[in-house]
This record gives sequence, structure tokens and C-alpha cells, in this order.
Amino acid sequence: MSELNEVLVSLEEVQEQIKMGELLEQLHRSPAFKKLIGEGYFKTEAQALVGMMAHPMQDMAKQQIQSKMIGISALQSYFNMIHRKSETAKASLLEHNIAIEEISAED
Repeated sequence: MSELNEVLVSLEEVQEQIKMGELLEQLHRSPAFKKLIGEGYFKTEAQALVGMMAHPMQDMAKQQIQSKMIGISALQSYFNMIHRKSETAKASLLEHNIAIEEISAED
């Protein structure tokens, strides 16, 4: 694969990461998402699960609650990862465009 092709493939990946970040931003602006996920799942459900852990219960019930808490954390981590990758991609977009111009000028 030529150097230009490698940069173009990398550019496509960067653009996809930026698009994922834009989609995440759209999602976070959605009133339905804010209500169902932001408030309902990340806050209300998480608080309820933490409260349940304070009461005596069987180990199986504790494991189920912990699994639900891990699920909340995993979704938040996934959203954070998309955001970080998108921000990194935005920062590298200019570098990719400069590389393409330099390689094209050499040919």
C-alpha cells in the first residue's frame, strides 16, 4: 500500500471517529435520552442500586445488583471512550490533511 493510501485509510478512520463523537453529542442533546438514560439510568437507577446494597440480602441478590451497577458504569465508560476518540481524531484531522497535501505535492 502506498504512503498516500495509508494516510487516506487513516483519514477515513479519523473521520469515522469524529462522526461517532457527533452522533454521541446528538444523543446527549436528545430530551428523551436525557430523561431515560441521563436521569433515569445513570442517576435514579444507580442511586437505587447503591441504596439496595446497604440492606442485608443473599449473596445472589448482591451479585445481581453489582452486575447492574457494572452495566451502568460500562455504558458511561463506552460514551467516554467515544468522546475521547473523537476529540483525539479532531486534533489529528489537520495533520492528516497536511500529510495528504505533502504526499500529493511530491508526486
